[in-house]
Amino acid sequence: MLEEKQIKEIENRYKNASLGPWLSYVEGRDHESGSNFIMTGTKQNRGNDIELFGATIEDQDFIANARQDIPVLLEEIAVLKKKNSILTWLTIWFQSYCNGDWAHENQIKISTLDNPGWRVQIDLVDTKLENLNIERKTYENSQTDWYIYH
Repeated sequence: MLEEKQIKEIENRYKNASLGPWLSYVEGRDHESGSNFIMTGTKQNRGNDIELFGATIEDQDFIANARQDIPVLLEEIAVLKKKNSILTWLTIWFQSYCNGDWAHENQIKISTLDNPGWRVQIDLVDTKLENLNIERKTYENSQTDWYIYH
């Protein structure tokens, strides 16, 4: 598993690299004459070209696309960590009430819905939240990312 330090190091390398996008140009494939190179930046804000020696065309394409791929992957990691932190919190919360009796009588139930989605039902009996008055509320992050609690 990636540690936070490793993720920060990757993020710093990405942020300190030449501006994107990076585009791979291969002689005979993308242009007629000259050498293979990676163009950095946009036409309005063009950076220095990167020329690689000893690299295959596939290596060059990989390196060029990494400039665009890394921020997408970092964002996906952040989303997954956030989702995992919710499950981790729920696991720790559940374990804090497992005293030999509570877990036998009270449960966390997770089932699927047909829209598709999930239904999570948590028994709050004999917890600090037992008498909490929870008002029905809907949160919509997007058309396919929403939840309701009550």
